[in-house]
Order: sequence, then C-alpha cells, then structure tokens
Amino acid sequence: MWPNAFEDVPNLKMLSLANNDLHEVLPDMFVNLKLLKQLDLSDNKLSEFNKLDFEHLKSLDTLILNRNKLDHIPINALNGIRSLEKLYLSGNEIFLLKFEEGSESWARVEKIKLLDFSFNKLTIITKETFQRNQML
Repeated sequence: MWPNAFEDVPNLKMLSLANNDLHEVLPDMFVNLKLLKQLDLSDNKLSEFNKLDFEHLKSLDTLILNRNKLDHIPINALNGIRSLEKLYLSGNEIFLLKFEEGSESWARVEKIKLLDFSFNKLTIITKETFQRNQML
C-alpha cells in the first residue's frame, strides 16, 4: 500500500482493507480521508500502530482491527481520533491494558462507547485504565 494511496477519494466514508496482507499502516496512508467514518483493517498482519497512523481521520467513528497480530495498544495512539465511538480489537494477542501516569490514552478518546477485546490474551486490566473516560 502506497502512502497517499487514497488522495483522490477525499469524500470516502467507509473503507475496508480487510483480508489483505498488510503488515503496517504507512504514515500519511489516510491523510486525505478527513470524512472517513469507518475503517476496517481486519484479518491482516498488523502488529503495531501509532498515533500518526490515524491522526488525520478526524471523522472516524468506527475502527476495526480484528484478527491482526496486535499485542498492545500504544499509549496515546488513539488520541487523534476524537470522534471514535467503536473500537474492535477482537482476536488479537493483547495481554495487558493499563493506564500510565501522565498519559491520557483512553481519556482523550472522549466518545468511545464500544470496546471489543474478545478473544485476546488479556490477563491484566488495571483499575485506572478507563477511569478518566467519562463515556465508559
């Protein structure tokens, strides 16, 4: 997948890249998709993502990352997606959810209403993880 691959479709509302062979989300891959509401990256080989991967998706309300190879959610990785309401992370390898002091990881995702962590390897969810998010 090339950076700026979607620059000629700025009015796109839903994008599915499910069931491909994506190993990473490239910087600026989604830079022109400011109206995108739903992004489905399920059934790929993503092992990590960071804040820069999704920071341009200001209208995104649903992010689907089911059945990848994610083992954690990087601190502050979702901060740029203020409109995010639904986050699907089922079938990954996530083993720990925690809040780190000085981080606003889940508090900044202000509108989140649905979190799906089913079929992961969770063993620890700290008490403080979601306490700063008023919608959960």
